[in-house]
Amino acid sequence: MNRQTFFSRLCMNFTMSMIAISILGSLIGDMGKNISALFLLGTQGLTFVSMGEIMLLSMMITCFDQFLFHSTYMQKHRFLIKVVRMFLLSGITTALFILGFQWFPSDVIEAWFGFVICFLICFVMTVGILYGKTKHDEKKYNAHLKDAQRKDVL
Repeated sequence: MNRQTFFSRLCMNFTMSMIAISILGSLIGDMGKNISALFLLGTQGLTFVSMGEIMLLSMMITCFDQFLFHSTYMQKHRFLIKVVRMFLLSGITTALFILGFQWFPSDVIEAWFGFVICFLICFVMTVGILYGKTKHDEKKYNAHLKDAQRKDVL
């Protein structure tokens, strides 16, 4: 993967994270001000520090994606193995960010439950899109291969 593709994926990860967190923030509103470092400003938005933390998390997840799905090292591994590894790496890293940056209190079970639900929904959607794209690309490449084989026969 070239730098431009990596940067595009990073921007996509960051944008999707910001959209999801913005939706969550609008639902939580000013209740999050006293509870969460992530929603310190309440309905006024996110702090620059929080955006930087989300960007750092997005960079790490993009690196995981690069290594697991686009590197030659992992090329021969099954798709399901890559997905499981991505799920674990992303989930653990995000949980460490939550704890390290105190995005929400670590002792509030409801917050963790909400995180798990949101994480699962986003992850399943991402895997679905990635799987669909992979199948689409596979069909496209097989069609090109058949065309090339026919041209060789003629």
